[in-house]
Amino acid sequence: MLTILSANPAKPPHEFAIHKLRMQSVGRNQPMSFRVTLTNPIPVGQIQSRGKFGPWNSDDPSLTPVSGSYTFSNADLSTVHGLGGTLSSLGNYEGVLSEIRVRGETDTPDFDLGISGNKLHLTTQFSAVVDGVSGDTLLQPVEAQLLASKMVARGRVARVEVGSGRVILLDVTAGPARLEDLLRLAVKSPTPSITGAPSVQTKFDLHPGEETIAKRLKLDGAFNVQSARFTNPETEAKINSLSRRGQGKPRDQDIQNTPFDLQGHFALANSEATFSRLSFSLPGASLGLQGGFGLTTQALDFHGTLRLQAKVSQITTGIKSLLLKPIDRLFERLGAGTVLPIEITGTREEPSFHVDIGKVLKRSD
Repeated sequence: MLTILSANPAKPPHEFAIHKLRMQSVGRNQPMSFRVTLTNPIPVGQIQSRGKFGPWNSDDPSLTPVSGSYTFSNADLSTVHGLGGTLSSLGNYEGVLSEIRVRGETDTPDFDLGISGNKLHLTTQFSAVVDGVSGDTLLQPVEAQLLASKMVARGRVARVEVGSGRVILLDVTAGPARLEDLLRLAVKSPTPSITGAPSVQTKFDLHPGEETIAKRLKLDGAFNVQSARFTNPETEAKINSLSRRGQGKPRDQDIQNTPFDLQGHFALANSEATFSRLSFSLPGASLGLQGGFGLTTQALDFHGTLRLQAKVSQITTGIKSLLLKPIDRLFERLGAGTVLPIEITGTREEPSFHVDIGKVLKRSD
């Protein structure tokens, strides 16, 4: 058993179960060659390493040199509460015990964040500085590939001041990426409802605990999605219809396959995603929203304003168009077109759209 004591007496030590250890050239004032097979405690997996250790610094053991290479196989991520998958890793390291510079890569073919239940292929290449005494790690950076999407993370993994476990604090940037890849991490559906090319920047804060990751994870960031589309044919038909009516061409069947852009600021806490600013735009229409979405409940609660280029009487045809002409001005604000206050409720699979006529009438007073 290898036991590494913490510099803080209140913190528990790190313990590694050693299965095999062979050391050569053992001596007080010279480096020792070693080969070792041991079990990593969290995530549980087997490490094989070879390299050089020493000479031992008796005045300050944390300054003892160490270098070598490693393989980390069959690491069970489910031993990290809320994660899933089997990780393998290999790399090289050098430095002193209190500051070990590590370069390596990981491969997890069945990564599961514990929110959506979807299992995704995740690979990373990383550069890190590890404090072998405290176990704290400085990531600088981690370059991740999730399916066809790239992400870069910088930050640290450190023991919490109170209690046990580690906190992960990162600055994450995603792009180039696919929206469908990122949604598979958080949305309970094998087929994402939206596709597109997003760029995302967010703060990532994950504290230890017994609750699910959806409960413990905190995000605070912004995103921009270009040329997005809905995958559901019925929803796509509604988007095409909205674009036609917004442009005042409700019968123009040439307006098809309408892409849209999304951007906004989001925050995630306690399984609830809130959007302080969310904009949705497509030819003929734009939508500004505020509200939230429940990761576990999949519930929608948004309110905002829909702006159409066309007047109310132009979004339909025939006798309905004539009857609506007298109320065009009721729905106009800040120039030509139509402004409608709306609410979106229901669930992700069954959204409900509602025009708040009460606000329109109040605005006309």
